[in-house]
Amino acid sequence: MSKKLAEVPYDTGKSYDFYEDKLLVDYREISYGSIVGYGYLLTHKSNSVNFIPVSNSTTFTIYFDLGGEKFQFGRYANGAMAFKTSKQKTVDLIFSEVYKCLEILIAPLVFEKCLNTLRGAGELKIGGLTISGTELSKKGLFGGVKTLPLSEYETTTIAQGAVKVYGRNKKLFFSCPLSVINAPLTGAILETLTTSG
Repeated sequence: MSKKLAEVPYDTGKSYDFYEDKLLVDYREISYGSIVGYGYLLTHKSNSVNFIPVSNSTTFTIYFDLGGEKFQFGRYANGAMAFKTSKQKTVDLIFSEVYKCLEILIAPLVFEKCLNTLRGAGELKIGGLTISGTELSKKGLFGGVKTLPLSEYETTTIAQGAVKVYGRNKKLFFSCPLSVINAPLTGAILETLTTSG
């Protein structure tokens, strides 16, 4: 019997349960071994009428690629005016706890799978970005392919719900939302490639 490592309550008598080898979400059992990719998104939106704030909302969604099957779960809360309600603050807190569990229990396993795909197939796709052992490539704006040699790769940042890949002189080469499968791992994968090679 697998040991429960974390429980993240999200409603009365309901929780996301993280075990040593699986996650239980709304009675659905997801084996960590079946997860080949993940992404997530936390959003805060405000709505206004004639520039006057009338409502706002907080949403998070976790996305899994289970080897061909897509699965997602999350929470949502809204409030009047421009002030965050206690329910919205709770959604933020739930996301924070789920995120910690993802990073500790799931991300390392998926990271290894990504590296194995890269070694086996010679390339790895994350959204519109293709990573190979020597370069990064993406479709150009007007067709064709734009490339960035790994030797010219500089850094990857995560901010405002997006991952951004930069070449020399902090020139933006690629960006995509963190909801794209395996986007959160882009920086770690590129760091491994550029430091080991």
